[in-house]
Amino acid sequence: ERIDQWRTQGMTVPDNQIVVVGLNEPRLWPDPYIDLRANWQLWYDETMKRYDVIGRYNVAMMDECKVLGLRCGALNLSVGWPPNLRDDEDSYWKPFEPVRDAILRGNHVLVLHEYWYSSGIADHWTWWAGRWQHCPWPNVPIVIGECGIENRVDEGRMKAEGKDKGWQ
Repeated sequence: ERIDQWRTQGMTVPDNQIVVVGLNEPRLWPDPYIDLRANWQLWYDETMKRYDVIGRYNVAMMDECKVLGLRCGALNLSVGWPPNLRDDEDSYWKPFEPVRDAILRGNHVLVLHEYWYSSGIADHWTWWAGRWQHCPWPNVPIVIGECGIENRVDEGRMKAEGKDKGWQ
């Protein structure tokens, strides 16, 4: 509605520069916290429930945006998500395949966030930053919706080194 108001007032709004986003950094890990190393199966079951809810929400939002003629930014995942199911495996994107399909059918984008510790972008590359390299969807456009230096990506290290959170 706002876009239509802008247009009736003579303001030009290029459609390819507007991306509607929904939930920012949805909580994908179980609540209450479950240590995956202590009880992997329970962690997996509860995590998949979260994936399912977030996936259905994103698909519905993208399909509605398509009806309204809008582009959507899907998932808005925080650094490190989706997780690896086991340490030696790649990120687990399979439950989000319906999201991928909705991105493609609606000309939407996948939104990821990348932050790194004050030691630099190479520290934990492909986990804190560069996570997009693990996305197995070659035809899906990716937008980095947030990025920067944030020591909270390793809060234990931040505290041990006496550093501050936030921008450095």
